[in-house]
Amino acid sequence: MSEPCHMCGKPTDCYCRQCGRPVCEDCTVAMTIHNQIDYDLCQECHDGNESEMAMIDYKLKQEQEEADKERKRKNALARERYRRPENVEKRRLAKEEREKERAESYLQGLRVVAKVLSNWRGLT
Repeated sequence: MSEPCHMCGKPTDCYCRQCGRPVCEDCTVAMTIHNQIDYDLCQECHDGNESEMAMIDYKLKQEQEEADKERKRKNALARERYRRPENVEKRRLAKEEREKERAESYLQGLRVVAKVLSNWRGLT
């Protein structure tokens, strides 16, 4: 003898895979391209799964928005620090120092080349 469906009361031999209760063909979720359910699942369980997934998506969206707000706040603070006059001056001085070191290195290389050439001319 078949058991009655827990949703509509029709006799059935199918059972919901998730909750294990008897469910008729009319109360099961039909497979579509969106859900890809090829097993017996009652509409109650499907609705519960859908609402749970919607809640998870909502929480993830909230977390992402909070992370975006925090990132924007940190970026604003970094921008403020970058534009402070004392930091601008430090970067300008560091750039000048790098240019001096590069010029000194270039001159040192020229001195080495001149020394090698003068030694080479003396040998010929």
